[in-house]
Amino acid sequence: MKMCMTKCNVVQIDPDELAKFLMSHKAVDDAVVVGINNRIGLHWLRAYVVIKQENNPGYKHLEGGVEFVDCIHTTIIGNSVRKYYRNIVNSDLSVIFEKFG
Repeated sequence: MKMCMTKCNVVQIDPDELAKFLMSHKAVDDAVVVGINNRIGLHWLRAYVVIKQENNPGYKHLEGGVEFVDCIHTTIIGNSVRKYYRNIVNSDLSVIFEKFG
């Protein structure tokens, strides 16, 4: 079996090990982790996860995907700042549209 290590910042990480960790959750059916290059030249990992259908009604899907972050930006009273995250999505989409038309 081929060992596939990815250098993420300065640490060597096995994407298969992370995928197995994600699949250990009762709601996860399948997962794959891949390395991606970001805009500032760093190498990050991204997971693609399939949710078990019995845990997720058909009308409740996250069609836009899932992003894991270190913290959620909130206002002083504790509400999440959704506009901040919408701007991130719009920025990502504009890059995709520029690249692929």
